[in-house]
Amino acid sequence: MIAARLANLDEGRPSKTTAIAGVSQGEAAELCNVSVDSIGRAKKVLNSAIPEIVAAVDSGQVTVNTAASLAQQPVPIQTSVIEKLTADPEQNPATLVKQVKILQARAAYEAKVDKGGQPGGSRGHGRSRAEVPGHLRRSTLGI
Repeated sequence: MIAARLANLDEGRPSKTTAIAGVSQGEAAELCNVSVDSIGRAKKVLNSAIPEIVAAVDSGQVTVNTAASLAQQPVPIQTSVIEKLTADPEQNPATLVKQVKILQARAAYEAKVDKGGQPGGSRGHGRSRAEVPGHLRRSTLGI
């Protein structure tokens, strides 16, 4: 996160008005001994995640990778996950994000079945809504 905050140059060719002390992502990555991809994930967190998630990353409660995955979710889901982490600090944030992704997969699966689609692709192995696979049925995340 420090490197993402340090990298203050925008993408592309620097303009004539670029600050003299401008730092590229590559320079920030080298200074902080992280990859440029890590800086990209941290920037995603800083730009898209709710402030509570940014604070959780800063405090070390949540990793940048987990927070970047969570930052892609809608705000209500981000809020729900952070509330669960606050209520139970021993909870594994990565597990909660995985549960969110399972819930989304289940919703997409059920939407496809409801529209009469065949979730098994073109192989003709469609299932009725009652036959949703077990791994898409179970979730402890109360969203």
